Amino acid sequence: MFRSHGMEYGYFDNKLEVWPSRINFTPTFAHHCELVLPRSSPLASIISSMKLSINSNGPTSYQVIANQTKCPAGLNVQEFMGLISLFSGKARRWPQILNELGSSNLNFGSETTTLLISSLALQAGPSAGEDEHLGVIHKILRDESFCNRLLDQLRWRLESISLNWRETHSMETIITLVLRVAELGNFRNQQASELLQKAREVALAWIAALRQEAETAKDVKASQRCSKYALWAALLCRRTFALYVDSLKVLDAVALQTFLECSVALQDNMPNDPVGLTGILKRAIIRDVKMASRLQGILRQSVEKYPTGLIPCISTIWPNIQHDPKSKFNTPKFLSDLKDDCWIEIKIEFPACNAVQFIHIHLLRGHFLVMGQPIGRLSAVYRESVTLKTLFGNQSLLTYPSHLTGMSHLLAVSPNGHQIHVGLRDGKVVVRARFRDKMLEFIPAETFYSKTHFDIPFSLINNCVHWLDLKTGILEIRQQPTIWYSKPSNWSLNVNTRKAQRRTVTLINPQSKIFQAITNIFSNFEHPPHITVFQPESRPLSVELRRLELSFTVNRRGWLESSQLRAEINDNRMYLQVFVFFQSGSADLNFLQRMLARGTDSARNLSSQK
Repeated sequence: MFRSHGMEYGYFDNKLEVWPSRINFTPTFAHHCELVLPRSSPLASIISSMKLSINSNGPTSYQVIANQTKCPAGLNVQEFMGLISLFSGKARRWPQILNELGSSNLNFGSETTTLLISSLALQAGPSAGEDEHLGVIHKILRDESFCNRLLDQLRWRLESISLNWRETHSMETIITLVLRVAELGNFRNQQASELLQKAREVALAWIAALRQEAETAKDVKASQRCSKYALWAALLCRRTFALYVDSLKVLDAVALQTFLECSVALQDNMPNDPVGLTGILKRAIIRDVKMASRLQGILRQSVEKYPTGLIPCISTIWPNIQHDPKSKFNTPKFLSDLKDDCWIEIKIEFPACNAVQFIHIHLLRGHFLVMGQPIGRLSAVYRESVTLKTLFGNQSLLTYPSHLTGMSHLLAVSPNGHQIHVGLRDGKVVVRARFRDKMLEFIPAETFYSKTHFDIPFSLINNCVHWLDLKTGILEIRQQPTIWYSKPSNWSLNVNTRKAQRRTVTLINPQSKIFQAITNIFSNFEHPPHITVFQPESRPLSVELRRLELSFTVNRRGWLESSQLRAEINDNRMYLQVFVFFQSGSADLNFLQRMLARGTDSARNLSSQK
């Protein structure tokens, strides 16, 4: 016989000490999505003390004014009141955001403001009934006039920061709000898409500017700072593609090129240990990985539809490649025999040097490999060489494998279109530069002189860089700082004929009798290597003493004539007497004129002749 014992069974939560069946409120995940601010933020302590939450209705306008005395150090009163006002009511959230966008109360470049506005804009919020799927918070995005004003303010903000790549937090806020309007707004989806395109172009321009800044960075700290901002710019640029996640539309050729460029920039600037990242940057990277995974199918379709879109991307990432006019790109193809089917292979042929290189790009993660090797840095043997310091100073140089015979590295930089290859020959650093159809080799300055001998005057050695055309045998002498520019005013030395010219001027060979006869006159005054003698085509023979800022020409009587001294000189002994005194540093031009005027048979003062 069975009898009812009258007991009713139920679950009891030992941790919370409650009966779930007796709870009279709706379960929620809101407490898992609370706003988390960095401890250094001045707003963190205020949120805790005032018990503010993005899930609560927040303070009223009277309470905001009443609490302005609690403004913490590091914030002014207007910014403090603006931040607190953002918590004021769920239905007023978007109007309050628009109000702050139009004012100057908040610092949109701060991490605190970005975290707060992003959290408020992304929260789903409570329901507004069965007929309103956007809920209490976002139903205002159905209002066309409100969306118009919001996009206008965001457009103005974007234009104001377009040239400042340090405004990454402002850009993060702008993209977040534009994406919400594009996803939830019924009237301004097209305008929001155009604004996202503008933000994408700005972020891509930041990447290019930061790449140039990093190439010219003089120290490690400056390079690391540029790398961090470039990482942010790449993440922001890729985030503008979030609209394609739930769309069946493939990327066009330009959009595909942009996505790959920012993906490569993201990978190049990713820290060695991304696990150690914290705060908003860590969240941005996690969000980016999730988005890229969802875009995989669309990206693959885009590459298959626009395979040539990868060619301009490679030329932008690796500018050196476009300076070889004869290089040939084969059609990109996916590597299907790998577990990861996101790898793309591109074959490049170099007919001029009978070489081939393979480039591999990862569609999602942005790995960029040349002959299976990523972008790298030069070893200490190269970094500490005088040759590279002469050409690039202390600049941080990135490299790819070189396709030239005898060269090991190809620099990522291409100053004025020069494709720089680096290698070792007999233990010494060798630098070659391909410029259009020329192959130039850097010749070290010490090649032209020794302790007892010199081949060319020091005026053509000091502060100069020498490039030898391996095809024509012509050595071009370029002066600092224009060492990457070929100009008609540069001296050119034909190694085969041993003749140096500059336009119509011919350099006198330092080993010739004419040069030695002239330098004998200055033997006790200036060292021969510092004397330059040249013969213009339509003017007399000229002598230049650059260190003393003096020049002489041979006049009709065969005497040396100086325009600076306004005198002509013939007698060597008197000449030496004058200039030995001048060498002591106590003479001036008037004194020299008087000294030269004493020998009337051998010198004439030019001013007296006039």
